[in-house]
Amino acid sequence: MMASLDRHLKNKGYTLSIVRDREFTPKQSSTSISEEEEEILWKSGKLGGNNPESLIQTMWWLLTQQFGLRGRQEHHGMRLEDFRIMNGDDGIAFVDGPFYLSIKYNRRADDEIWYKVQPMGENKINSMMKSIISGTSLETSEKRFSNHSARKTVVSKMKKANLERSAIAKVTGHRNIQSFR
Repeated sequence: MMASLDRHLKNKGYTLSIVRDREFTPKQSSTSISEEEEEILWKSGKLGGNNPESLIQTMWWLLTQQFGLRGRQEHHGMRLEDFRIMNGDDGIAFVDGPFYLSIKYNRRADDEIWYKVQPMGENKINSMMKSIISGTSLETSEKRFSNHSARKTVVSKMKKANLERSAIAKVTGHRNIQSFR
């Protein structure tokens, strides 16, 4: 419907596109996370390895930052076979699958195993950023943070590092370089 309306306006001589031009971008779009905001997440313990939630959230954040992953499908679809298994100095392999495991919320205090051998659900992955900012000063921020904020942060960091748009697109999988705006 939007494309039809856009085409109609173009035929009537309207110079802006309601589909592509910035003036018509929704104001509620997600924003990237600044270095200061990311630091808040690390210092608050929302990112780190202190508990099962922060460890999963950190994996999600770092994988998005390193590989430019999109949405819950790419995270949920990750498998052990997507990575090379390496052994640590102690000889122990440090990648296991499924990649995102469900957290054992009702474990005994003496239970050292944090996760079930069961994949984390797509809905849980889909609300990862909401979980990460929960309980921090970012939760009440004027900015809108969503899972897409992590992906926007990747693009922002690459732009700041003066990478070519084509190089950024290779990491993020963007087909249209104009969408980097």
